[in-house]
Amino acid sequence: MQKAKKIQKKYLIRGIRYLKNHNLKSLFLKTSERLYRDRVEQGYDEWVKARQDKEEALKAQRAYIFENRPKFSILVPTFNTPEKFLREMIESVLNQSYDNVELCIADGSTKEDTQRIIQEYQKKDTKIKYKHLDENRGISENTNEALKLATGDFIGLFDHDDVLELSALFHVMQVLQRHPKADIIYTDEDKMDGETGIFFGPNFKPDFDLELLCTNNYICHFFLVRTEIARRIGGFRKEYDGAQDYDFIFRCVESTMEIYHIPKILYHWRTHNASTAAAPESKMYAYEAGRRAVESHFQRQKQTVQVQTTENYGFFHGRVSGSSRENIKVLRYNEKQRGEDLNRLAETTKAQVLIFVPEQAEFITRDYEEIFSGKCLQHGIGAVGCLQLYRKRVAEAGLVLHPEKIVETYFGGYSKKRSGYLHRLKLGRSVSAVSTVFAIEKDKLRSVDGFVPALSPKAAQIELCLRLLEAGYCNVYTPLVSAWWYQRNPAGMFTEQDMEYVKEYYRHQLKEDRYYNPSCEQEQYEYGLRRNL
Repeated sequence: MQKAKKIQKKYLIRGIRYLKNHNLKSLFLKTSERLYRDRVEQGYDEWVKARQDKEEALKAQRAYIFENRPKFSILVPTFNTPEKFLREMIESVLNQSYDNVELCIADGSTKEDTQRIIQEYQKKDTKIKYKHLDENRGISENTNEALKLATGDFIGLFDHDDVLELSALFHVMQVLQRHPKADIIYTDEDKMDGETGIFFGPNFKPDFDLELLCTNNYICHFFLVRTEIARRIGGFRKEYDGAQDYDFIFRCVESTMEIYHIPKILYHWRTHNASTAAAPESKMYAYEAGRRAVESHFQRQKQTVQVQTTENYGFFHGRVSGSSRENIKVLRYNEKQRGEDLNRLAETTKAQVLIFVPEQAEFITRDYEEIFSGKCLQHGIGAVGCLQLYRKRVAEAGLVLHPEKIVETYFGGYSKKRSGYLHRLKLGRSVSAVSTVFAIEKDKLRSVDGFVPALSPKAAQIELCLRLLEAGYCNVYTPLVSAWWYQRNPAGMFTEQDMEYVKEYYRHQLKEDRYYNPSCEQEQYEYGLRRNL
């Protein structure tokens, strides 16, 4: 109870700080979302502890012999780290159940205590490589000094006051056994209160999603990459201090397609008064550096994208210039039509950007044509969906696959004013499917042979999205376009024949959605805790 009161007090302090830069209405909306999230995540501390690998499992992991034993170099730039935090950080690495690891510390501290404590551990364990810097050169250059110490096959990014699960590297090794060519591996994470030790605020991540990464550094921790790649791209760049990891991750993922995600909480980001995790307003320069990191990524991809900040610190929107209006065609259909009718509509125009809209829906966004066309003409993008509302509530915001129902919407029934889990209702992201109101480039539609003629509109649209995925495209959701439904399900419902067809051909894909974390519930699709896991 005492621990909970301390956390509530911290929220109050953050609310007062937020009010200095925002109005009461904004504070009310933010507070109501935070309280709702607390209810959804109620009991998280106990939930995550119940899923930690216990001593018996750790003992078995230590005894397990892997055929190949790559070395992991964990990079830590330290700076006047509090003793308790420093010791816990070091011990969480040295006590890993997979032991081919080295801890590479570059220390820019001005206090002798940090050096004394590290050297105390170094005398007892040869896994520690330590360099005391003659001056604090900033987070990027200090981390580059740690990178110089690394002799491992992979490097892992680790903050000086955070904690790893003792089984973290063992789970990474399991991925490498299944995918020996993996170049990048990342895990889920949460926050840990620096005073109480309570775990909270889980970040349940999707499998690799470049679209989401361009809106925020969702990967963050724990991130591992082959040392060869880290050195080839030039390590960390000083001009991005505050968002140096974000910039580094972008340049890493641009270098490989072999990226794997472990959907398990293996990293605990400690929050305290000075940390960005506890007080987002404490490092405003970091968010500007983050915006520039996104811009820099698009520039390297030869894409002209306007990167805009949002009302939420560290989250961004990217706007791409659209096509000319004569190259865009809005195609109206109704729920009584079939896939063959959608194909016929697509062939009635020479336009390259096709926007499908039911007769019982209208756009709220005025410049929807430019936004849709800019997005769906991007390389690798398949179908593009949008925020769709019915009676001021979310009716569709990208679709998640379901083994029995075929699909469900993310954040169904949410008020249009809410931003959802980690603001994902208001962020662009990859999704397995979109439907009802959506856009697609005509050449891409043709490349996968259009809609299945016999299916109803909604089923035909979802089946098309699944084929686009198989063809290597990403389907995406953009919150920058929104539309009203004048009736429920204006694209129609699944028929029994629709269900049978999709389940027969896509049963394997429906079992698990790559963009929805398996640790989360599968009823509301709002990233709540999956209690029966």
